[in-house]
Amino acid sequence: MSSFGRITTAACVNTVVPDDRCSDPAFALANPTICPPEPKLIIYPSVVLACQFRSIQFRVCYLKDGVETDVTADSIFSTGDPDVALVGAASGNATGVAAGQTLINARYGDLIATADMTVLTDAPGGCDCCDDVSVAMMVLVDHTRSMSQVFGGGYTTKLAFAKAAASRFISEVNQTKDLIGLAQFTAASTEVLSAPITVSVSR
Repeated sequence: MSSFGRITTAACVNTVVPDDRCSDPAFALANPTICPPEPKLIIYPSVVLACQFRSIQFRVCYLKDGVETDVTADSIFSTGDPDVALVGAASGNATGVAAGQTLINARYGDLIATADMTVLTDAPGGCDCCDDVSVAMMVLVDHTRSMSQVFGGGYTTKLAFAKAAASRFISEVNQTKDLIGLAQFTAASTEVLSAPITVSVSR
């Protein structure tokens, strides 16, 4: 009679095998049940033009499963360059100190969100510094397949909501001073519908 030595047994455990398709961003976006998105931290606004000695209140949202939760009160803020802008560590209220560019960071747990803040100097005579600055913006509308998904809130699809949001944004831009353009993109290409000039909101 032969001996097989000590035999060790272990309980069966169901192990989830990673789906290689989730490495494709397009597939992951179109199949959130198969590829649940990782939680994300978002800071609003993400890009700021501010005058010297003026303040901006930042807001932070925790994005999970498509739902945003305001976590501003639970976030810690810091500035990349205190000589350009100061920010309240608990409040998220930033004040421009001197002309320049810096990053405003917000930390919530292990997640970090970053905003780009540019401080402009007031013109001689006390004029508003932003009066002399023109900003060229490009509104991008996502036309990928995932935008055909049902949205809700009076909008049949995600694309319908995106078009409405783009039109609203364009209509509220100060077009006597700033420039704005419109483009749409798919997984294969990007099409510029209008260069950064005054555009019609009907598109």
